Amino acid sequence: MTTEKLFETWSIEREIVLVKLLALARSKVFAAWTNPDALAQWYGPAGPTIENHKADIRKGGVWRFDIAGEFEGQQQRFPSLMRFLKIVPNEVIVVDYGSPEEDVPERFYMMVTFDERADGKTVLTMR
Repeated sequence: MTTEKLFETWSIEREIVLVKLLALARSKVFAAWTNPDALAQWYGPAGPTIENHKADIRKGGVWRFDIAGEFEGQQQRFPSLMRFLKIVPNEVIVVDYGSPEEDVPERFYMMVTFDERADGKTVLTMR
């Protein structure tokens, strides 16, 4: 499916939107999303760790990783996969995200936008 077709079929009725204002330049925020070592340091919930297995962060590339740690009193591991559908430097990243298993219903699309304000801060929006 082309990225344009994806946006035509994007279902707003099941959309979650997260917005964060960061006191950093847009280029730095974007770099934190595209550097695999940096991404593994901050991505995911507080506490568990991210274990990188493959990180090819470019259009058509994938990031295969595990989220590992204690959840509900037990050590657990959640294999994860992001497929990068669109990347426009310092502007947008679109991914297909979820389990590495093919075509499971738990997969979802995520669009991350990076908007720079006049004061140099960045508005990060995840849909």
